Amino acid sequence: MERLIEYLSSVFEGVAETPEVLRAKAELMQMMEDKYEALLDEGKSEDEAVQTVIDEFGNIDEIIRELGLDVALVKVKHDRKRADRERSEAAGSAAGAGYTADGATGAEGGSTGYTAGSAAGSGSTAEKVKNRPFYKWSSKETGDYISFAKSHAFCVAAGVALCILAPYLAAICDDVIGAILGGRIGDGLSGLAFFLSVGLAVGLFITASNKTKRVGRIKRSYISVDEAGSAILSGDGEKLVSGQSGLLVLGIVLCVISPAVSATGDMLPGVLGDIFEPGILLFVALGVFCIIYSQSCKNRMKELSKAMGRYDRDSVSIDGGQASEWKYNDKGSGRSVVGIIAIVIVCWLAFMIVGNIFRGIGFVASWPFKNIGNIIESASPYDGKEVYNISDLDSLFMDISAADVKVIRGNDPTKLEIEYSGSFYGRPVFELSEKKLTVKDKTGFHLFGSMGAGGSFTVRVPEGSTKLSYEFDMSAGNLDVGNLSAQELKADMSAGGFKLHDSEIASKLDIDMSAGDATIERIDVRQVIADMSAGSFKYRFRTPDDAKKFSFDLDSSAGSITLMGDDCGDEVSRGAVTPDTPERSMKVDLSAGDIVIE
Repeated sequence: MERLIEYLSSVFEGVAETPEVLRAKAELMQMMEDKYEALLDEGKSEDEAVQTVIDEFGNIDEIIRELGLDVALVKVKHDRKRADRERSEAAGSAAGAGYTADGATGAEGGSTGYTAGSAAGSGSTAEKVKNRPFYKWSSKETGDYISFAKSHAFCVAAGVALCILAPYLAAICDDVIGAILGGRIGDGLSGLAFFLSVGLAVGLFITASNKTKRVGRIKRSYISVDEAGSAILSGDGEKLVSGQSGLLVLGIVLCVISPAVSATGDMLPGVLGDIFEPGILLFVALGVFCIIYSQSCKNRMKELSKAMGRYDRDSVSIDGGQASEWKYNDKGSGRSVVGIIAIVIVCWLAFMIVGNIFRGIGFVASWPFKNIGNIIESASPYDGKEVYNISDLDSLFMDISAADVKVIRGNDPTKLEIEYSGSFYGRPVFELSEKKLTVKDKTGFHLFGSMGAGGSFTVRVPEGSTKLSYEFDMSAGNLDVGNLSAQELKADMSAGGFKLHDSEIASKLDIDMSAGDATIERIDVRQVIADMSAGSFKYRFRTPDDAKKFSFDLDSSAGSITLMGDDCGDEVSRGAVTPDTPERSMKVDLSAGDIVIE
């Protein structure tokens, strides 16, 4: 790939870099990359692919004329480059023949033609290798990754399906079970079914996020798989990918026929009608499960394929280096699910038992029950505030189980203020060490009343304090950031919404979300990285010219991509039209959902 970049740069050498020229170079580079990747997929070697691409794109007179440039000037440089390359190849072949005559192999000498000319570009490849992890996998690691792909896909798909299914289960318990066992029991079971489904979904999202953290960012790695591992990929791996097409079709069919199920409920009597009438939710939940599971499995295997392909292309720079150890331990991954289910059931049972006891005792117990309730109500709410000098801080890390966080501009230019409002038992703990402020809520995830929600945080940041880095690790809740000046911002969220607007990020914005929507508007940033499982990603530039400064690498496995008003399918890789220094880039990888950039 470096040779193609060098070749294209040499063709336009000496030509003024006007916006039209830069746009043409970006479009040509994209076409060359697409052709290069296609040739590699056909089994051609890297040298053959590069040679074919250069030959096919050798005549660029038409493009130059459309740009209104001096055809003669550019063509002379282009022909000079081609002649130099042909002389280098001829010299390399001759050197190879002479080397063979001395009793050694001629392949080494023959490779010193145009390939040798690209040696200068290998430095950037070597630099990329240094910045990416390198793993060597055997059959064990390969099998573990396939198991991860299945379990991660199941957790995300089942979590989304349960969120859709929660109202259906509540309606069934309320109407069907209530009609059989009584309205009071139906009401109680209805609440249990709803909260149990949502709680289980949150647990599954957390589990999926933990699995991803254990595996690491495979798509940014170099992976070499031995023969035993390749055999597993050829068997279980191909079977996993090939079986998802039927599951995808089944999911679409279930979603399409779901309205007919509800229509059938109107024609059925009694309990059957109560079951089928909300059936649209059941069929949509099953369909969405099939779609997300199939696309997530394919996406995980696609990431592995990219990592293996990256190793094959850059193996010369990698071989001889020290491989990192890759371990995937799936033990205890279901504790979040089990814990949340247990909390929901215990709280529901306590709520039902205590409520019925005091309801049965009547007037005798009503007075103390009422006053105990007042005491609890007055003691439970908690409001607190912490203030820190901005000069004492380099970073803020908030580890929140379940709460909403809002970041706004403060009034004091020298102070960072954090306000908390919620349960007394959920009040946060603050720790300042080596200029890093850590904020953790004291309790875990709850689902009922004042004993439940983790409350809300308001962070007031001085205007223009760009030296601070911010990191938010949230299991459940919404993060709303506005008018922020920061060095770096990272959001790791299991379930919730992320919104960022009217802010300035000096270096990088990093978003990792299992389930939820991300909305970003009118910000100034150098690098955007988003890795999302289920949700939507929306980004709005301040002006159209800002978008021209960015290179884009966008991938949506089960969704669509809209880039500046253009429908781009499910994958986009495009260079900057007017490159900035340092360069600006946006990389978004979304398993299920739409990407909209405008």
